[in-house]
Amino acid sequence: MPPSPVRRRGRGRPAGRTLQARTPILDALSRILGPAPLSRPSLRAVAAEAGVSPALLHYHFGDLPGLMRGLHEERALPLLQPLLQDLQAAEPNAGAALTRFLQKWTALTLRHPWLTAVLLQAPAQSPDSPGSCGSVMRTAVARAQLQGSVRRDLPDHYIAMLLLSLGVMPHLAQTCLAAGLNTPPMAEADMTSTLTLLHLSVLQSGVASTHSPRQDSTS
Repeated sequence: MPPSPVRRRGRGRPAGRTLQARTPILDALSRILGPAPLSRPSLRAVAAEAGVSPALLHYHFGDLPGLMRGLHEERALPLLQPLLQDLQAAEPNAGAALTRFLQKWTALTLRHPWLTAVLLQAPAQSPDSPGSCGSVMRTAVARAQLQGSVRRDLPDHYIAMLLLSLGVMPHLAQTCLAAGLNTPPMAEADMTSTLTLLHLSVLQSGVASTHSPRQDSTS
């Protein structure tokens, strides 16, 4: 059920019209955040992009944190919930569940560039909430550690954070920080599969060389 507007509907204000306005506003914010994940756009800029008045935007969301919360609750959570539910389901092989999560999470960040941005800027959930992303991730990692499919010498919260971080690498690759790290363009499906295999390899073996340094044979 979508959250209620931050303010009560005034007398005579058409409910259908104002509720429908949330969609273009959230669409506009996602378009702005996609190429600039750490930007904090003004309400006026979002309203202009959405083609609505700043007053209407303020009526629905109040301020920028409220707007971020709306994008998080109405767009981001519906995308994340199926992934988290898969992790919470009874799974004989917890490592396989984490593999599926990583593949789907990577695909989501490729398909929805704004997703990383809103997760970075939206108000954080309570860490004790049983349905929070962090709580679900830690439980799944701990289960995989018990089964021996994930390294046990690393804290579960670290591995959970690492999985989330690895999934946003495609988004990172589009920033100036990755200048000089360009790779040949790939289709989304190919990139998701390739990155997932690389991520899992890092989780299992790290990045250290498995070969001994070559000894200098010269006298």
